[in-house]
Amino acid sequence: MAAVAELIAWRRILHRLDLIGEDPQRYGGFGFGNLSVRLPSTGAARYPFLVSGTQTGALAELGPEHFVTVLEWLPRENQIVSKGPVHPSSEAMTHAGIYTLDQRIRAVIHVHSPHIWQAARWLDLPTTPAAAGCGTPAMAQAVRELLARREQRRRRVFVMLGHEDGVVAFGPSLSQAGCALLNALADAYRTV
Repeated sequence: MAAVAELIAWRRILHRLDLIGEDPQRYGGFGFGNLSVRLPSTGAARYPFLVSGTQTGALAELGPEHFVTVLEWLPRENQIVSKGPVHPSSEAMTHAGIYTLDQRIRAVIHVHSPHIWQAARWLDLPTTPAAAGCGTPAMAQAVRELLARREQRRRRVFVMLGHEDGVVAFGPSLSQAGCALLNALADAYRTV
């Protein structure tokens, strides 16, 4: 499947840049970062997407067995319905919220970048409130509210203030989302 190959390629790049990974000195030793692509709608699944599995950050390379299809999201119940060999990323609810905003959004990348996160104000990046915690319905709602305004979607990158170093990029393709993220990273390095 072409979608899996593209996810694996971009995930490899982001892992090598230490934007996705696992480090015992960061975030309590938990894995961080994930990425997804929208799949065609089928039957009851209006916004299906393929996302990397939870806690796969430590793996240098991923294979098809490390991805799962999200079929439905139930924010009020804080539940994700998925199908596949692994559990979806804890940020799958945030990915789902982004996909429901605009059919043209075909890819979402969530990384951890101290550089972008700390430079968010200087870069004039949209931000979610600090009170919205990671992987929660509150974060998914905060993202939907933030990106409901078309001008906020223009940058294709936003910072999650309630999720240490959390940065999300999105776009009509994985390449466009990835390039938006890398451009923000380059801009952040200019602030140092």
